[in-house]
Amino acid sequence: MAPLINRISTFIPKRRERVQHIGLFGYSRGLGKVKLPRAIPFTASLYSIGIPPEFIGTGRGIAKLNKKELAILEKYYLNIKNDFLKAGGYLNKDNMEKMAKKYSFAKGIIEDVNAIEKYLGIKLKPSTKNEREHYVLTKAIYAKFETNSLNERIIEKAAVLRKSLG
Repeated sequence: MAPLINRISTFIPKRRERVQHIGLFGYSRGLGKVKLPRAIPFTASLYSIGIPPEFIGTGRGIAKLNKKELAILEKYYLNIKNDFLKAGGYLNKDNMEKMAKKYSFAKGIIEDVNAIEKYLGIKLKPSTKNEREHYVLTKAIYAKFETNSLNERIIEKAAVLRKSLG
């Protein structure tokens, strides 16, 4: 998944300059040869193709919890259902199905989404006007990514609809 995220993150608008970390105070965003962008470009990259990062691995984790463990999770994470519902409005299942034919990681994310939908008792989909517009944009973003014609402007439009870059 890292190569996809890294390629898309190059089109995420830069909002500010950062002081470069050197020496003991720097930190890695990777493991071995796999490197990832900072948090905002990472999150923005995923949201821009219709994969809210909140879902990655979470559904498979929730599916393994028993009722008692789930009750503990809900006790300490009071807004878990609301957070999934909010993120679910920016989900693009069509993109995930296309990705699943090309990238093995997408099958796991589809499994995550299915498990979260089962947990919530609903099918996640765009419901507001902005979410539906975002869905159309994420479809276009992924298509442009696949044809090497992606640009910063379309990603910025999607971020405006989300009211967040990443």
